[in-house]
Amino acid sequence: MPLPAAAQRVVLATLTRQLASSAEPVYADLARLGATLGLVGNRHMRQVAAAAVRALGWQPTAGVVWRFGWQWWYQRSVDELLAYQADRLTPEWAERHVLAPARLPPAGSILLSVHQYNLPVAAARAVQLVADLGVVSMIDPRPPAAANAGTDGFLLPPGPRARILGRFYRRTFGERLYTPMVAARQGLELLRCGGSLIVLADFYGQVFGPLLGKRIPVAPGPVWLARRSGRPIVPFLLIPPPRLEQPWQLWCGEPIDPSPAVVAATLEAAIRRLPTTWMSWRGWHAAPVWRRAADEARGAGPDA
Repeated sequence: MPLPAAAQRVVLATLTRQLASSAEPVYADLARLGATLGLVGNRHMRQVAAAAVRALGWQPTAGVVWRFGWQWWYQRSVDELLAYQADRLTPEWAERHVLAPARLPPAGSILLSVHQYNLPVAAARAVQLVADLGVVSMIDPRPPAAANAGTDGFLLPPGPRARILGRFYRRTFGERLYTPMVAARQGLELLRCGGSLIVLADFYGQVFGPLLGKRIPVAPGPVWLARRSGRPIVPFLLIPPPRLEQPWQLWCGEPIDPSPAVVAATLEAAIRRLPTTWMSWRGWHAAPVWRRAADEARGAGPDA
């Protein structure tokens, strides 16, 4: 549930004043405010946080649930604030504030991840480190002037944010920004030419897999692309800074087997590693329980 329009205007005015006195992105103070308002004001998300904590195998004490919820709202608030300032996520800023992974992926990799908050931060740095990097994205790089990103804004109105993000992704990826409708053909061509492709495989498509005990759509694209291109699937994440003065960090894992079951397990491992950066806890909470025998019998299993 978004803040009332009047409150969003106050947040925007405050952000505008802060930006006037800084040449770089600013977000910490307003993100802490957003985390507190979201945690206190949204009872449903507190219920989601309790279910998430249990699914992660943690002890669901009140303190643990509230800390999880606050951190999730903080990451969501940072995501909104930085998206509104995406024009400031310049190559120079990314080089100073986002560390390269300890191991770079092989050339021509399928970089597999989940829908994390603050993907623009990862993108701004990754394109400097990975040659000919593309991304599969639902974001329209050329939204019309009246574009509205739906009703999922919280701190800030979604319309302006969608337009700014469109400019950012067009500037960052150029012609290598692919919608799901064209990603199979154009993404495969990119991989065969030695480029790499970011694919966020959770909550897309009509093939389902088990994620933390729930029946969740898991895109078959990474496996399809890997089998046809011969390129590796490499886990890929953005690790947020533990403290404001510290840098962000890109992370790449070892290549995985190109099978649906391994992809689903890799996505779950990514969520477990950085659970409060995952956007999709609400969708996960609403999803049905994974029932292995029944789901595999109707062809929805992880090896379908």
